[in-house]
Amino acid sequence: MKNVLNKLSKILLSVLVIAAVVVSSLPVVSAAEAVKNITVKRTAIMDSFIGDKNDFTAFATTNGIIVYCTELEKTGAVTGTPYTFEKNADAGLLWMMKNSYPNKKITGSSERDQYITQSAVWWYIDDITGADKLSEEFKTTDKEAYAGDRNEIIKLVNNAKAHRNDVQKTPSLSLNASNVNLKLTSDKKYFESEYMTANLTNAKEFNVTVSGVKNIQVVNSKGAIQTKFASGENFKIKVPAADITTKTTINVKATTTTGVETVGIYKTADSSFQRVISTQINVTPAVKDINLVATPEKVVNPTCEYKDGKYYGLKGNIVDKATYEKECGPAKKVCAIENGKYFGKDGKEVDKATYDKECGEVITNVPNTGANVSMGLIALGVIAIGSGAGLIAYRKKLNNLQ
Repeated sequence: MKNVLNKLSKILLSVLVIAAVVVSSLPVVSAAEAVKNITVKRTAIMDSFIGDKNDFTAFATTNGIIVYCTELEKTGAVTGTPYTFEKNADAGLLWMMKNSYPNKKITGSSERDQYITQSAVWWYIDDITGADKLSEEFKTTDKEAYAGDRNEIIKLVNNAKAHRNDVQKTPSLSLNASNVNLKLTSDKKYFESEYMTANLTNAKEFNVTVSGVKNIQVVNSKGAIQTKFASGENFKIKVPAADITTKTTINVKATTTTGVETVGIYKTADSSFQRVISTQINVTPAVKDINLVATPEKVVNPTCEYKDGKYYGLKGNIVDKATYEKECGPAKKVCAIENGKYFGKDGKEVDKATYDKECGEVITNVPNTGANVSMGLIALGVIAIGSGAGLIAYRKKLNNLQ
């Protein structure tokens, strides 16, 4: 077959055309790992930008990820065809997917860029397998609708070949914590971990994520909130103490910001349909996690005690006086003052000095004796004056009688 592209275009021309602009707006995508199952749909029939009859169908998954066909001698799948993950593409195709549409712009026209990329995929596979399915006319003499598009295809093919044997460095990290138990801060507002460190190999930065309780903070060595760190940089976890009501496990996960990149090749049960390669770049980072534990302080109430005006029953719960006496008998007055009597920490009556030592000093009101003395002197003066006046009157009366 001299021109397989011509034959392929005849088969696909009957397909309903969906405007190429639909796929031109698709975002650059990446994921942690290749999805296992996809469903393919036809999105448009591309114009023949090289030659007169070398148009072909464009494909994407039903959730919008562009895919390219990889077997020129077969037909394209029909819309709704399910595909399953078969393997990761070689390093050459990985490089091509990273550096072509939609992950990179080539000419600025999404339709031309998609045409160039699909042609480069077929051309690259044709060359490395020796299949010779792509016509020489397409490669050399067929007229270009836009000058330079063939050169862009050739650039992608040659660069993919140059990167075919690339070997990626696999990142790794270690996550260390000297103590997995969070401690309550001196002001009792937070539970905090010890400082932790992640040391990386073949990666420069890592992200920290936490789970297990609300309002967790990841902070740097200066106490500022931060989630991305450089290799070897310290961080710790803070949790509001009010959020820790029971023993709680907190998971801390460190993940490198870079990882091993792959793109998946997918096949379908119908062997007459082409395999496809996804443009989704999958990144597998290095991940390590550690579990920390926050344990709230246990509050122990006294049992069978009368303290601070409250009755604590047999189980340490606050009860009324009748319940208290039923469970515990007559109430002990612990560190209490009633009717001028002092009761110490064991509920026994003690003197004030012992009370002050066991329960804290009691400040009593001391009379202002200076003021009392002054008022007393004034009173005595008034009495003396009154008495003197009385004596004078009495003597005058006696003199009159004589």
